[in-house]
Amino acid sequence: MKKRLLLFCFPIFFMALTVFAQQKPIRGIITHTGGEAPFSGVSVTIKGSSKGTVTDNEGRFSISASSDATLVLSYIGYATKEVPVNGQSFITASMEASNKELDNVVVIGYQTTSRKSISTSVASVSAKDVNSYVTGNVANALQGKVPGLQVVSGGGLPGAQPRILIHGLSSINYNNNPLVIIDGVEVGFNSLNLLNPSDIETIDVLEDASAAAIYGARGGQGVILVTTKRGKGNASINVSASTGFNYLPKVNLAGAPEYAKTMNQIAQASSQPAPFANPDGLTTNNYWDKTFDVGRTQNYMVSATGGRNGLSLYASLGYYREDSYNATAKGGNWQKYTARFNADMTVNNAVKFGVALAPRYETWLNTPNNIYAAYSMDPTVAPFKTSDSV
Repeated sequence: MKKRLLLFCFPIFFMALTVFAQQKPIRGIITHTGGEAPFSGVSVTIKGSSKGTVTDNEGRFSISASSDATLVLSYIGYATKEVPVNGQSFITASMEASNKELDNVVVIGYQTTSRKSISTSVASVSAKDVNSYVTGNVANALQGKVPGLQVVSGGGLPGAQPRILIHGLSSINYNNNPLVIIDGVEVGFNSLNLLNPSDIETIDVLEDASAAAIYGARGGQGVILVTTKRGKGNASINVSASTGFNYLPKVNLAGAPEYAKTMNQIAQASSQPAPFANPDGLTTNNYWDKTFDVGRTQNYMVSATGGRNGLSLYASLGYYREDSYNATAKGGNWQKYTARFNADMTVNNAVKFGVALAPRYETWLNTPNNIYAAYSMDPTVAPFKTSDSV
């Protein structure tokens, strides 16, 4: 019986060993169009399997594959490419921008041009992509829309300015924030909070070092170019309203009996008297439920646009309010009233002038971050108010 079992298992082991022996490490480097610059973040997978990796900051990758395998290269905004291994141990390839993106008009700092006419790395976000996200801050709307761009939460409280990183934390001692340009005017990074996302036409992000050729050292961490809407077409009025909710996931905290029994066990192990005589008879005070609520987000917008005989006008009024999930009934909200008026007059092909006004009124009622206190409070102690706070 044992001999038969060995005779049966040996061919299977031999075939598995043969398949394993066919796998060998494949290394390579992926570059942008023309092979001028390394391309990081490209997905490299083996066709017909779920095995894969991504390229590092130098565009390099390493993966184990058979000699007759085919590597599939993919990246958002670029055409998917298949590269046969053909027994090679080192592969070089370049990614081509998708033809669907080539005719898009993008802003590159000193002019507007079609995407196919430039060789720099430019990512563009349209008004449709921004408006689909209910937020009062443009930075939040960019999250997940631009490859390689990181949006770090500002803390979760209403009005907190998220942090945008294009090149990551490339400097420890100096500023890592990108340069922000709104309609050709340089503004501070926190000025993204001042914009109404519904007023935005396009957002173009200059990611590579070529931005420094236009803006100098200020563009070393990347450049965000925001273009607001201008008047065009027949006169029209648009009204939009949206609402949303935000909340913290509920944490399963220990009740008063469980907490008391645990503290009694700790005291017993330390040869100390038990602090709770009757743990099962205690009433639980859930500080998580008492501290947090469901926050509401409201966004209202009315705008008018139109243009004729060289004159174009765009005007808008907006109201945004965000109530915090942190003590919603007692405060913690962000209100923003925005207005915008863009007027342009085209005299001829060489002369054009205009005016842009963007007043804003903002109120911000801060609420302290009570997350740590909510899950660390003793559930056997009831909340109370001092005589001064009644």
